[in-house]
Amino acid sequence: MKSFRKSALSTTTCLATAAIVAFGSASAAQAQTAAPADSAEACADANNNGVCDKDEKSDIVVVGTGSRLSRPTLSSPVPLTSVSVGELTETADISLGDALNDLPSLRSTYSQGNSTRFIGTAGLNLLDLRGLGISRTLVLVNGKRHITASPGDYLVDVNTIPVDLLERVDVVTGGNSAVYGSDAVAGVVNFVLKRNYEGFTLRGQGAITSHADRGTYFISATWGKNFADGRGNIAVSGEFARTNPLYFRDRNDISGAFTGRCQFNQVEPTGAEEVRGTDGIFDRAFLCGIRNGTISDAGTIGGIGNGVFLRFNDAGVLGLDNPTTFLGTFTGNLVGSNGSTLRNTGIMAPGLNRYSLNMLAHYDFSDFFRYSVEAKYVRVTANNEGQPTFMASATFNPTWFCDNGFLGAANLATLQTVAGRCSAGATNTQAFPLSRFNIDLGGRGEQHKRETYRVVHTFDGTFNDDWKYELSFNYGELRTDMKATNVLRVNNDAGTAPDGLGLAVDAVLAPVGYTGTNFVLNSAGQKVICRVNVTTITRPDCVPINLFGQNLYTAEAKAFVNGTAQRTEKAT
Repeated sequence: MKSFRKSALSTTTCLATAAIVAFGSASAAQAQTAAPADSAEACADANNNGVCDKDEKSDIVVVGTGSRLSRPTLSSPVPLTSVSVGELTETADISLGDALNDLPSLRSTYSQGNSTRFIGTAGLNLLDLRGLGISRTLVLVNGKRHITASPGDYLVDVNTIPVDLLERVDVVTGGNSAVYGSDAVAGVVNFVLKRNYEGFTLRGQGAITSHADRGTYFISATWGKNFADGRGNIAVSGEFARTNPLYFRDRNDISGAFTGRCQFNQVEPTGAEEVRGTDGIFDRAFLCGIRNGTISDAGTIGGIGNGVFLRFNDAGVLGLDNPTTFLGTFTGNLVGSNGSTLRNTGIMAPGLNRYSLNMLAHYDFSDFFRYSVEAKYVRVTANNEGQPTFMASATFNPTWFCDNGFLGAANLATLQTVAGRCSAGATNTQAFPLSRFNIDLGGRGEQHKRETYRVVHTFDGTFNDDWKYELSFNYGELRTDMKATNVLRVNNDAGTAPDGLGLAVDAVLAPVGYTGTNFVLNSAGQKVICRVNVTTITRPDCVPINLFGQNLYTAEAKAFVNGTAQRTEKAT
């Protein structure tokens, strides 16, 4: 299948003279008419061996390279690729952009599966000609500009192009910046829609992977009819496409979400005591089961030395973690430990739902006056999930005090004897560090909704044999809504006082006689409250949270520390 598509999607280079003939006026057409071939010399020049039949006299009209033909490949002065819709839909891709990215001239910078590389781009399918950048690739529909898919930029999401109303895609890979501007430096991709669609088509497809996941589904219905003896046509098409998300944890064999990553890792030190590359030992080796040494999913207090770390297990018990292979001297990584894989959250391919409604119509009143209209509404919802929040630095690490009500006597004793912390006992407010990958609080996610509206009215015609005019009214509107989920609330709105996480982790045993209701019981059955409410209940909404271990907190505590940010945008 791949070889067929590569050969079918060929390019044709045409002579520059074609452009001259194609845009020639009446005087140019007259210049193309040669003198009648009524002499022996003329006949000889015509390779007739000097014999001239007067009955075969005629004007010789030189037609440029395809200038009178409808196929754009034959009349282009620059390399051009023309791809029919059949070549795109036979691949089983439900995204036009993914199918087009098989062309050598396009890179999959923002394909469907690669659209999560930056914040706010999940679900976008943007074209990148010759790898010069998506902002240097101009995307047109029927030769006209299309509303952006990213407010503040001019980037067209090709997921909004109707599949069943598409006739072909023309790709020009250069020579267009002089016509269209700097956004066409890499070239132009023009989606040409069908002009006279007649009939009814119902099409559907579905597929899943060999792992029985990552389902993709597509269904469309298209109706069209000619009228007024073929002078008019109207076509309506509705489409629905769905792609289920695929997470790192769904492909442990690739991501190492549970067993550790497979990657090239430095295995020799970089100090002056080693002559790297000359001692016969590999400086880097491909290893599997790699985890991060300095941070874990349940919480790490710190390194004790020689690759040994003091960590909480999932149940909240503090103990020593001795890895099988310690690579921390070189990279901070290790093999065979309880360090974080950094892959327990995150998405390999985003989920997407696309609803599309398109209408095309035209009526030819005469050659001088023709009217056409294009109208569409497209709604796309997409999701993305990245790494969770984490605690590993002074700017994003709340203060953990030794009198924490969730710590427990056994863990306190370990801190005192192994880490040399909390020497004054459980009643003091000495602090200790904690590095944690908060996978149990959920990966930071994005929920996108994009609505695209577009309508184009076009009036065009020809007159005086070789004059043509076109007048278009093009209006587009984009509305986006993005919700960023599982964002930690660390400070108040002014950013000057602790809030959310900063209050909830500073949890202590409730004083004797405490009668408030905003408490949580620890493993020993004791009431734990936020320190801010010990003397006076100044924050009744504060719910203490236990992050020593995994999933040891209440739903109310998670809701108190986790927040959702929202961004709405509009472009017209």
